[in-house]
Amino acid sequence: MSYQDHKRRVANKAREETTDARDIGKIPRPKNWQRRKACERDLRKYLLTYYAPSFPLPFSEDHESILKSIEAKTLDGGLEAIAMSRGSGKTTILIRAGNWALSYAHRRFLALIEADGTAAEESLDAVKIEWETNPLLLEDFPEIAIPIRALEGITQRANAQTSLGDRTLMTWKKRELIFPTIVGSKASGATFRCSGILGRIRGMQKVTADGKTLRPDFVLINDPQTDISARSGLECAKRERVIRGAVLGLAGPGEHISGFAAVTVICEGDASDRMLNQKLSPKWHGRRCRMVYKWSESPLWDKYLEIRAEEIDTGDDQHPKATAFYKKNRKEMDAGTKVGWAARYFDHELSAIQHAYGLRADNSDTFDAEYNNEPKPTVIASTSIKVLTSDEYCLRTLKTHKRGELPDWTEWLTLGIDVQETTLWWCLLASSQEFRGLVVDYGIWPDQGVDYTTLDQCDRSYVRATKIARPAEALIAAIGTLTAELAARQFKRDDGTVIPISRGLVDSGYRTEAVYRACNGGLKIDLMPSKGLGVGAKSKPWDTLKQQKGERFGFGYRIPPTKRVRGARHVIVDTNRWKTFVAESFAVEAESPGCWELFKASPARLRMLADNLSAEYPTETSGHGRTLLEWQRKPNRDNHFFDALILAGVGAAMSGAVSVAESIASRRRSRRNATSSSQGTGATVARKPKMSLAEMREAARAKRPK
Repeated sequence: MSYQDHKRRVANKAREETTDARDIGKIPRPKNWQRRKACERDLRKYLLTYYAPSFPLPFSEDHESILKSIEAKTLDGGLEAIAMSRGSGKTTILIRAGNWALSYAHRRFLALIEADGTAAEESLDAVKIEWETNPLLLEDFPEIAIPIRALEGITQRANAQTSLGDRTLMTWKKRELIFPTIVGSKASGATFRCSGILGRIRGMQKVTADGKTLRPDFVLINDPQTDISARSGLECAKRERVIRGAVLGLAGPGEHISGFAAVTVICEGDASDRMLNQKLSPKWHGRRCRMVYKWSESPLWDKYLEIRAEEIDTGDDQHPKATAFYKKNRKEMDAGTKVGWAARYFDHELSAIQHAYGLRADNSDTFDAEYNNEPKPTVIASTSIKVLTSDEYCLRTLKTHKRGELPDWTEWLTLGIDVQETTLWWCLLASSQEFRGLVVDYGIWPDQGVDYTTLDQCDRSYVRATKIARPAEALIAAIGTLTAELAARQFKRDDGTVIPISRGLVDSGYRTEAVYRACNGGLKIDLMPSKGLGVGAKSKPWDTLKQQKGERFGFGYRIPPTKRVRGARHVIVDTNRWKTFVAESFAVEAESPGCWELFKASPARLRMLADNLSAEYPTETSGHGRTLLEWQRKPNRDNHFFDALILAGVGAAMSGAVSVAESIASRRRSRRNATSSSQGTGATVARKPKMSLAEMREAARAKRPK
């Protein structure tokens, strides 16, 4: 035999041995077919059969209801956002529900999305480990488990693996698991793929062995936010945009997707809180489960917590004395209390009620949000007036009018512009003789091209947009361009009447001289410089000030005499008074005199405006014989649209609604004082009946100067 023949024989033998090593042979039948079949359409039975160690405690009523809902939506399609207390097993349930859906071919492509890619990989690792180690899955799903175990943790083997000579086409990667293709297996080619929520989600798909294109038909969003992102309006908006667009569009047109979001509320108004809000996110059918649905009113709990704290301070985490106190008084202490999961408590405790009180004491800052899904307000206003949250502003819309449309009651259309270092933030307000208001439009100039941004994230500046290097000159040009663009638009009432922008106010606190020059530059809109001044309780009331020659006083504003240097009159605005007026106007009953609303749009489209309008909170203060509200900005919040809207409101008052504004403000102030008095004394104060529209007009006419 020649040397070449010898080499060929050795190579052929090695090739045969390699082929034999790659081939996993024939897949046996399931060991317990009846057990497998019994779980096919019963998620609860599947979990307790194949993952019993993961669920050592009996399910609560909330668990049972959620399991039924997940089962139904997996089989028939639908979306649900689920918030449960930390440690309640919502993620464990949902990831295994995904395994159930793919194993039985209820669904073919699962997209697992988490706050970041690393967290997503860890969740997929948990799925892989189950297939590698769970003995019952090996027995009853051998067509999936045997090829996976044959890899022995060596990822590269998946590419060449065969069964009876046919490739299994399995994928075993950090962010993707594709089930092996086995003759007769309905789960052949079923796909797990994971991603961070801000990663590459759009366009997920795969081609199967038979040439079909699969797109995700099961989406699992697991804790899509972090502690940091939950406190950022911009980051929350990014996640909302991804979920609304990329995630829900994964299945393709006309396909019924099954989607679940396992969320934890971190703070009021965060992305999870919004998903759970049925009005803001109706498609998601949000469900909030609580650790405690009703707390006890017994004062003995205070004593219990004192004893418990003393024991913990001495190093005894088991706190037996506190438990003994609870055991002795348990009947009285438990009365009226309702918990969500009666089986959840530690071995050294006697009940879930005791556990919840201890957990709240240990996690006072986070318990309401993370365990009860009822986050505390970020800032609690020390006042009796209603201050809308961002979510409430998003829903405070005039359902009949879209952006740019004017209702038939519109008398004036006024503009407010807040000037920042790089951009202009503006609002248009339609108002009536009864000072009913509608935010008709708002925006940033130059336009940033996104629904949501913050000042520090604005990419385009007016220097760049105008191509003028000197900032002051660029600002003048920007104001001129913005007002020209708005003046060129036709804003029509329902009856077809075109209402021009009658007046505009622009903030002159930044680059004052440039703003004055802009207002003197022959603009398309009558624009006046303005300056905000927070008149507080310690300040002397404006109505006691001596009026200068040529000075005008109005509702919450003053127009001092003209200064020759600047050659233009300007407006000084009492910002505290106007912020109170605007906040109350948005809180009053819809369609009543003095009611303000936003134009009709989805909450996502209004979110940037709503976050700005809710960026401040009032504190009740007293001085100079009067009580008023002083406003402060919440930390790290933009309030520029709020400032712009106030200027538009002042413009409306200057145009003719001032008398009505004073009447409305007077009545609201009287109501606040009456409410504060009743809260302080415990007395009940009868409210004055609302004035009719005719009465209000008559009162306004009576106050006008003769």
